[in-house]
Amino acid sequence: MNRYISLGFICFLLLVFLAGICIADEVPGSIMYIQGGECSVTEVLDGEQLITVQDVIPYFHISVGDKNYLEPVSELTGITYPLNAAMVLSGGDSESVFLVEVSNLSLSDEGRSLLLQVKPLEFYEGSVLKTFEGGNSGLDTIAVGNSSQTGVYIEVLGSAAENADECGPCQGGVRECCSPLVGNVIVCAKQPCGNCNNIFGC
Repeated sequence: MNRYISLGFICFLLLVFLAGICIADEVPGSIMYIQGGECSVTEVLDGEQLITVQDVIPYFHISVGDKNYLEPVSELTGITYPLNAAMVLSGGDSESVFLVEVSNLSLSDEGRSLLLQVKPLEFYEGSVLKTFEGGNSGLDTIAVGNSSQTGVYIEVLGSAAENADECGPCQGGVRECCSPLVGNVIVCAKQPCGNCNNIFGC
């Protein structure tokens, strides 16, 4: 009798484990794309690097389902870290791809420069960045120095929220409304009071 209880318990644990794997595989994802010019890299503690991307285009692109959005980079807030990303450095006739884990992202120089604190992503098991697989695991300072254009492709996991706008108080006829765009990305925009016309409606 005791043997059958043990066997049943092991089967139950195996079933829970396999169900967990199936659920994890079904998490939807998108790619957020930020484009800039030249970049530089600085070593920081614990194997992390600080990457500065100059001349950032002030809008990022993201697809949610079958819809595409251009949203201001300056209004990108509330990101949950860490994030997986692919950095594509282009210059002349060469192109280098690096897979990294982003632990912090911020803007400087009035939004013209993007600062990324990253470390090499040695193993990637997701599906969103599969097209960049085979990229190098560490940033090559020679490739960074020769690049004239930088593309940052950030993996965003999760699905779009519905009716999740949160709007602040009305001040001077304008209020700020924020919506989870997809997964761990929140977009905020200033709108006239009485209206809430952001990407998901109200």
